[in-house]
Amino acid sequence: MVIEKTNDDDFLKSDVTEFALGYDMVKNHTWYDNLNYLVKLSNDFFNEDDLIMDYSCGTGIFCERLLKIKIDSPRILMLDSSPKYLKLSYEKFHRNYKFFFRLIKFLKEENRLQTIEECIETKSSELLDGIVCANAIHLYPTINDTIKSWYNILVKGGKLLINSGNILNPLKDSDSTLIDQTINEIAKVSYDIVRNNPKYSKYVDLIGNFDYINKHDNLRDKYFLPIRPIDFYTDELVKNGFKLIEVKCENVDARVDEWFDFLKVYHEGIIGWVGGSKKMTGVEPTEEDIKNRVEIIKEALNIIFQNKNDFKASWNYIICEKI
Repeated sequence: MVIEKTNDDDFLKSDVTEFALGYDMVKNHTWYDNLNYLVKLSNDFFNEDDLIMDYSCGTGIFCERLLKIKIDSPRILMLDSSPKYLKLSYEKFHRNYKFFFRLIKFLKEENRLQTIEECIETKSSELLDGIVCANAIHLYPTINDTIKSWYNILVKGGKLLINSGNILNPLKDSDSTLIDQTINEIAKVSYDIVRNNPKYSKYVDLIGNFDYINKHDNLRDKYFLPIRPIDFYTDELVKNGFKLIEVKCENVDARVDEWFDFLKVYHEGIIGWVGGSKKMTGVEPTEEDIKNRVEIIKEALNIIFQNKNDFKASWNYIICEKI
């Protein structure tokens, strides 16, 4: 199959944003070693003649790690629904003739994202030798259509490699943490922090406003979807024709300060009730409100992790094959 470098250059017209560059810094965080197993498997499974897809590629962190250990990389099709992230991926890899880029567009009239076939403008099936979906599947509100499109586009025997730090697994160690579980814990602890610190006295009365707090709770659920059990994913994969090769849960070393650096970007989604989110109130929070949110998140994490510097994050891996 002949693939153009891009099929729509709209996402290339914008600058690389500070937000995308900020997100990209997580590649230096200890907990992003969660990618190492997917990199190892990709090195084992795929050769230089294969065509694979990095689905929800983000800023291209997985591919950066893969290229460090695999000189003769497979051809890689990068797909993402964020033009900001895809633009940064393009800046990193467009000089490499083996990389191709497609933006997953949102179709407003149909209230849905494009399918893979629509993104790459083909009605053909069985085009890809492999798909990698790193740290993204838990973000999809529904997964059935996505899994069906993965199945259709893979060749028979093609591999699907998935990981996520936000899946409930009964095999999880009791002393490890699902990272997104800290989000709701931060929100709960934030109420006590505000009540007990005179510096935040102007927010205390908001805690008793059920409608106000409930709206911000709902906003948080849009930023961070409720955590689903492992069977939710494996059942859908098997139902849609995949064979499970391996399902496992591992601990990944993580640092509290690095997790804070990641979370502070999402202060509005986590504790937007402090100062109010414009999405809920119609009014922009002040710079002081934003500063206070970030400080409260940091204090909450110290309380949750009892002032420890490190923790064990639980990560799930689902490795499949099309049959």
